[in-house]
Amino acid sequence: MRKFASFRNFTIGFTFNFWFFQILPAQSIVRGPYLQCPNPHGITIMWRTDVATDSKVWFGTSPVNLSYEIEIAGMRTDHAVTLNGLQPGTTYYYAVGTNQTQLTTPSTQYRFKTAPLPGTQNPIRIWAIGDFGKGNADQINVKNAYMQYPGSSQTDVWLWLGDNVYDEGKDQEYQDKVFGLEGFRDVFSWLPFWAVPGNHDYIEVWRVSSFLGIPYSNIPYTNHQGPYYDIIHAPTNGEAGGVPSGTEAFYAFEYGNVHFIMLNSEIFDFTLTYQNFNQMIDWLKQDLAQNQATFTIVVVHQAPYSKGSHDSDSPIELIMRAVRERILPVLEQYDVDVVLCGHSHVYERTFLMHGHYGPSSTFNFATMVKNPTNGRLAWGQPYKKDDRPETPDGTVYIVCGNSGSKTTEPELNYPAMVFSDGGPQGVGSLVIDVYRNRMDIKYLRASGQIWDDFTILKKNLKVPDNPRYILLCEPTPVTLDAHYAGGSDQVSVQWSHTSSTSLETVVYPTENAVYTATLTDALTGQTLQVEFNVVLANQWNPPIFLLQDTLWTLPGFTYQWFKNGQPILGATEAWFFPSEDGSYSVQITQNGCTAESLPFQYNISLKPNQEEDLRVFPNPTTGLLHIHCPHTCSGESFRILNALGQVIHSGRLQAPHINIPLFGLANGLYFLQSGSRNIRFQVQH
Repeated sequence: MRKFASFRNFTIGFTFNFWFFQILPAQSIVRGPYLQCPNPHGITIMWRTDVATDSKVWFGTSPVNLSYEIEIAGMRTDHAVTLNGLQPGTTYYYAVGTNQTQLTTPSTQYRFKTAPLPGTQNPIRIWAIGDFGKGNADQINVKNAYMQYPGSSQTDVWLWLGDNVYDEGKDQEYQDKVFGLEGFRDVFSWLPFWAVPGNHDYIEVWRVSSFLGIPYSNIPYTNHQGPYYDIIHAPTNGEAGGVPSGTEAFYAFEYGNVHFIMLNSEIFDFTLTYQNFNQMIDWLKQDLAQNQATFTIVVVHQAPYSKGSHDSDSPIELIMRAVRERILPVLEQYDVDVVLCGHSHVYERTFLMHGHYGPSSTFNFATMVKNPTNGRLAWGQPYKKDDRPETPDGTVYIVCGNSGSKTTEPELNYPAMVFSDGGPQGVGSLVIDVYRNRMDIKYLRASGQIWDDFTILKKNLKVPDNPRYILLCEPTPVTLDAHYAGGSDQVSVQWSHTSSTSLETVVYPTENAVYTATLTDALTGQTLQVEFNVVLANQWNPPIFLLQDTLWTLPGFTYQWFKNGQPILGATEAWFFPSEDGSYSVQITQNGCTAESLPFQYNISLKPNQEEDLRVFPNPTTGLLHIHCPHTCSGESFRILNALGQVIHSGRLQAPHINIPLFGLANGLYFLQSGSRNIRFQVQH
């Protein structure tokens, strides 16, 4: 977007300016105000006036008390004011105007809500529209159907899927068919939108940016400009989450526990150098690699699969093909959940699928569909995925290019589709609701009816890596709390000793005891168990075990190691590397209680031989561990232990090279034992 001026910090209170002698022409707002780039601590408010003025915003948490203000000197007709220092997940009210007067009247219509902090589990409502900006009755009817749908007033994220205006992406078209369209313009004052461009948005961009007037020439995307880029204010520096892209051409943002990636199919180069595409893909890989959100939604205008107004098999649809062949493998490598597209003026929704990068003739239902059902929760057929990108559970691809556009007689026969809709009445939008580990997606026709719906559930229940040993000085009541993360709001906890379904259990152990909590998510069926070892200091000696050339004890305490009964200076970790023979022990402390191990006799001459050719890689591993021992290990048994010394996997080395899946393990230190060999490795997802 155009940069107008630097912003000064806001001040509490009102600033009154009295102008007695200067007479200025009347001003009025001709576009907006509208909202851009909401993040946990800020937002940008934009508007256009009929004459050049300075810029001022009043805001506060009550429409009758706009107690903060920001003003920007200098005269302009296109205004953009960024508010910072706001509270996350908070509703504010605002007015815009000049240093002399407010041009909007404070009311609940002029409001915005800052984004929650990343990872927040609050309910999220998303509305998505594609190929809508025709300024026609269908566009207005689609909008009205959504606004009459329950929960629309609580919409958090509004997605534009491209071809946001027709026919050429000119500024006046945006004014007439989007921002100024009666029956459509009334939502801009309170509902922020996030956009990607389509080919029609880019026609005017081509005129401004193309080389010698040749559309799609190989001009760097950083030089692309035009009305689309003047209108949006996208996060280029990661201020809304994700890896900074450094450009408004493509970007990422986060809202609660959803990560959004906004790609630009229109930076494609018809000279087929793929330079811009490849640079976007390089950024995409970096962003996906750091993504920790529960759900990931990708938006790109040109659909990889369609048999609507555009046929993805057509030899002229080079961009649709490039998206399918070059972008989809990256998205599926990181197990993206949903990809939203436009371009084709129909609604189409695929199965949960993986690995289809060719034309429709290469689609193989048996190998490419991860779940052959319709995904409807009401039918008992929701799509279930884990939260590990290493295991490809599949992606759903949706075309929603009919929020104002339509096709009279589309083929709608793409073999990967679960449901399709088109024709004279086939216009609508997407309603997406996310809460905790559940995502519900509905296709809402302009008639107000839900014509398609499906649900994705994430098996993301986790028990944090908290200490599972509780040390007591003497018998005393202790509260066991099965802390967990993820899951739905239907998680139950069953304790093996008390038969209690409470999340908290008070026990009174008089001897060392093990309590087991079984956690079950009723929504996904996922079950986990966690053990709590409650031990009395005078009845327990913490273990010492030798792994490789290191002495280890249990994690989760504070430590002091001893040699021959004398404390070792600086030896205060859960491990110790002995450099000479001796009798070693460790004292552990927790909750003011102390327990001491039995002596461990260490003899360097008995240190295991580490020169054998048993190797593990990669180290750290993300879940698949390769064990390599070509000569000396054949037929030997092996064990994998965690840092507590517990055996979590065992087997036999029947081949020189074997793979062990360890995807379900928590991050941490582990050990491979085979014969006298002890090899340390880490799991790091």
